[in-house]
Amino acid sequence: MRKIIFFIILPLLILSFFWQLNKNLALRKLLKEKNNALETSEAASRHLEKLKKQELELQEKEKILRRKLPADDRQPLALIKALISLGRETGLREISLSIKEEPAAEAKGSYSKGNEMASASELEEIPQSAAKSSASSNDMEVSVSRSGSAKSRSARNSEAGPVYLEINCEGTFQQLLIFLNRLRELERIVAVGEISIERKKDILPFQKISLELVTYTL
Repeated sequence: MRKIIFFIILPLLILSFFWQLNKNLALRKLLKEKNNALETSEAASRHLEKLKKQELELQEKEKILRRKLPADDRQPLALIKALISLGRETGLREISLSIKEEPAAEAKGSYSKGNEMASASELEEIPQSAAKSSASSNDMEVSVSRSGSAKSRSARNSEAGPVYLEINCEGTFQQLLIFLNRLRELERIVAVGEISIERKKDILPFQKISLELVTYTL
């Protein structure tokens, strides 16, 4: 009787063992799949966070670029105000500013002294006494005007490209150099196209200065 019970129970135990073994193997496989899915999800989450960070960085760079190169801004009033303020800070006086439709035809990178033409590198040779004598000058008149036909401006309004500004003022060589060096502080990109300087005896140590500046719009 015992042998019969043994031979009945033994196969059941063997079947139970294999069933439990298969169940454990299936659970291990399922656990491995879940772990792989979790790792993939975590990797995707890290990649998504990285993409979000890159997107924020690109948005910030785009904001900076739009401030440097604003879209469809051919009447840059904010830049004009900044240039006038910079002129005041550097001691320039009698400032007038106009928006030009076309650049001047004269050669760039030069300035005139009376009837003479000289290289812009001569601006480095500046008498310090001229700068000191103008330091107390506060009488500045500022005016802003626009040149160029309305038809031409309207036709170009939808195009990307340069915007030309002309500044006429009075100042010393030192003040001019400081003004030119501080143009890089402006939020918007501004390049110097032409410099013209005319010596006037009645306003010495100041000079008559004409600057052609170029900014850009997308």
